Amino acid sequence: MPSRPAAPPARSLPRAPTLLPRASSGRKPPRPARVLGLALAAAVAAGALHLAAPTARAEDGPASQEAKAAEALAAKEAAALVERMKASDLDVKHPAVAEAKSVQHPTVTAQLARAISDPDELTRLAALEGLAARTTAEGRKAAATSIAARLPRLTEAPKLRDELLRAIAVLHDLAQPVALKALAAHLGLDVEPEELAARLRAIANLPTHEAIETIIDFRATGGNRGGRSELGYRRRLAREAFTYATGTDAGQDPDAMRAWWKDHEKGFDYAAAAAERAKKGGGPKAKPGDGSSPDTGAKPGEVEPKPPGK
Repeated sequence: MPSRPAAPPARSLPRAPTLLPRASSGRKPPRPARVLGLALAAAVAAGALHLAAPTARAEDGPASQEAKAAEALAAKEAAALVERMKASDLDVKHPAVAEAKSVQHPTVTAQLARAISDPDELTRLAALEGLAARTTAEGRKAAATSIAARLPRLTEAPKLRDELLRAIAVLHDLAQPVALKALAAHLGLDVEPEELAARLRAIANLPTHEAIETIIDFRATGGNRGGRSELGYRRRLAREAFTYATGTDAGQDPDAMRAWWKDHEKGFDYAAAAAERAKKGGGPKAKPGDGSSPDTGAKPGEVEPKPPGK
C-alpha cells in the first residue's frame, strides 16, 4: 500500500508585536504606570487613539471679556473722579468728594484718605464721611489706617476738637483693629470726658482680644490715677466700655473684669457681640457733671474734704 505523502511542515503565524517591553534577566519588570504610558503612546502613534484638542478656557469667554471691559471702565471713571477731587476750585472739589462717598474703587478710597488732611474743612469732613461709607474689607482697613494716622494731629489742635470726635466715631463704625494703638494712645487725665468716652467706645467695638484687655488695663491703671474726685466717671466709663464690648456687666472691679475675661476669652464670639452692639447700641457716654465728684463737687485735682473727726 503506497505510503501517504508527508504533511508539509506547519507554518508558524507571525507574532503580533507587543507594546510591552520584555523584562530582561536580572532587571525588575517595568512599573504599571510606565507600561500603560508606553501602550498609550504606541496606540496614538498607530492612529488608534485621537486626542481631543484643548477646549477654550472659561476665562477667555464672552462673560470674562465683558467683566474686564467693565473693570477698565470703572478704573477710567474713578481716575476722572479723583482728578476732580484734586481740583483747586472748591465748586468742583466739593461735589466730587461728596460723590466719592458712593464709589468703592480703591483709587477713590486712596484719594479720600489724602483728602482728610486737606486745608479746606468742608473737604476734610466730606472725606471722613466718604471713608465711613467703605464697604469692602480692604477699603475699610485702608480707611481706618488713614484716619488713625490723622488722629494725633487732630488731638494736638484744640480748634479741631469736633473733627476729632467725628474721626473717632468713624473709627468706631469701621471697627478695624488697626486703629487700636491710635485710639488707646490718649486716655490720660488730660482727656476731656467726652473724648475719653468716645475713645473707649471705639476701642470696645474692635473685634479683638487686645481691645478688651486695653479696657481692663485702663480700669486697673488709668482709671485709678489722680485724686479720688476723678475716679467716679473714669470707673464708670471703663465699666460701660467693658459691658459694651463683652455684653456682660462685670462691675467696676478690674480683677472681676479680668477673671471674667480669662474664663470667656477662648471661644469668645466677636461677631455675635458686634451684632448685639449694632442692635442695642449703648456704650460709654459722657454725662453732665463728669469730672466732678457726685458726692463732694470737688473738681479734678482738688483734694476731697475729709469727714469731720477724721
